[in-house]
Amino acid sequence: MKIRTYLLLMIGAIIVPVFLLAAIALRTLLQAHPVLAIVDIGLPGMDGYQIAAALRAEPALAAMRLLALTGYGQPADRERALAAGFDRHYVKPLRPDQLEAVLEELRTSAG
Repeated sequence: MKIRTYLLLMIGAIIVPVFLLAAIALRTLLQAHPVLAIVDIGLPGMDGYQIAAALRAEPALAAMRLLALTGYGQPADRERALAAGFDRHYVKPLRPDQLEAVLEELRTSAG
């Protein structure tokens, strides 16, 4: 069965791939070396914690910002996300001002 693996959206000059399968997301992120990845914790097959651990094990991705986006909002959930290697933990829905703050931080650190 053929499954669409991603949908490209254009937001200004930023291309945002959205993956439906965790394994394909992981493989693509390991190849693309993005500066930012927003990962849902509750993914089928491979959860966001496993993806974070795999990404953090890759030296070439050490500078990548990794954000957890989840419906799990208890303090223990936040601690688990940070322990797994996420830089930030956000409860859905991600507010535009939260995303803008992260993007501004990336622009500032790059410039």
